Amino acid sequence: MGKRTTHADALHQAGRREASRTLFAEAETMQAQWQPGYPLLYSVTVPLRELAG
Repeated sequence: MGKRTTHADALHQAGRREASRTLFAEAETMQAQWQPGYPLLYSVTVPLRELAG
């Protein structure tokens, strides 16, 4: 799902709105099947201090 949303974002940034809309919709469908309680796409961030070690 992550690669699909990254690709959709790149298409959106390139102005290919319809293609990005399709990939985002597919990712959202996958998300709803994977976690029915959280059917919408969401982002998780990691604080830099955790990445440093």
